[in-house]
Order: sequence, then C-alpha cells, then structure tokens
Amino acid sequence: MTDKHEQTSDLDEVADNWVDPEIKIDAKEKKFCCDTEKRKRIEQLREARELERELREFYDD
Repeated sequence: MTDKHEQTSDLDEVADNWVDPEIKIDAKEKKFCCDTEKRKRIEQLREARELERELREFYDD
C-alpha cells in the first residue's frame, strides 16, 4: 500500500464516526445556508450512514 492509500483509509475510518445522524438541521439553518448543493450532499450522506447503521443492526441480530 502507498502512503496516500493508508492516509485515505484512516480518514475513511474517522469519517464513519464523524457524521452523527442524530443531528438535524434547523429550518432557519436551511433557509440561510448559501450552499444548497453542499447541504443536500450532507443530508444524503447522513441518510446513507443511517441506513448503513440500520442494516448492521439488522444483520447483527
């Protein structure tokens, strides 16, 4: 493995723990968010993490 690949995999591990699906974006924050594409991407990532968590819980049982 290259150093770049190792760093990327380390960042991926941190990224899994970084996003908290329990945090919801307030309506006021959505209204004043100037970068709507970024906000949409964050929401999609949050939903994907939540789905992954549900699937892990389902298959762990």
